[in-house]
Amino acid sequence: MKVVRLYIIFLILLGPLSSYGQSTYEIGVLPEVNIDTKLATLNAINVEIAPRFEWAQGTFEGESETDIFYSLLDITSVMTRTVGVDAKVGFGYLVRFREDAVIHRFIQQYSFTTPYFGYRLGHRFRVDQTFAPNENLEVRMRYRLSSDISLNGEFIDPGEVYLKIGQEYVYAIQGSETDLEIRLVPSFGYYFDDANKVELGIDYRLDSFLTSAPDHRFWLNLGYYLSL
Repeated sequence: MKVVRLYIIFLILLGPLSSYGQSTYEIGVLPEVNIDTKLATLNAINVEIAPRFEWAQGTFEGESETDIFYSLLDITSVMTRTVGVDAKVGFGYLVRFREDAVIHRFIQQYSFTTPYFGYRLGHRFRVDQTFAPNENLEVRMRYRLSSDISLNGEFIDPGEVYLKIGQEYVYAIQGSETDLEIRLVPSFGYYFDDANKVELGIDYRLDSFLTSAPDHRFWLNLGYYLSL
């Protein structure tokens, strides 16, 4: 399918970046629980609870360190309103709990989906502002392209496995510094019914490659999605 070929090309283009200087890596686990609740015909609220556990870090040249530990906890709430056919606007808030700080983030977004035979493409444009103690305000502009692909026909039916691929670009400005982060999240999901599904995949993130050696982060992502 065209969408799968596009993601394969994207992975090939990322290849040369992995050999740039003293590239570093980080490996961990990123479980999440995602609860979506309808408030009215056009309004809904989504709550995501996502702790993060780090496992290993080092450089691709041989240095490594292994130490499993809890890193942080994100709790995100986004309220959305349907404004058109498969289109929504949303406003939200994230609170991040770290061992030494509590971080606050405000979110604004617009999203829409386009259905095709056997899959659909989702587009999300998001801007967020992060406030952290003793740090400059960080503003990020984000675009995410994602696709749920049926493996058995035109639609994803209850009791079926499906493929999900997400790709996101995150441009950040903090003080006089800027950075670009690229994310790629391929995963497999199991659709129990309209209210329950689970997904397992790899959340790969690449950043700091514009002006220095790139940082690579690999997260084992396990998500449970509940619709009320």
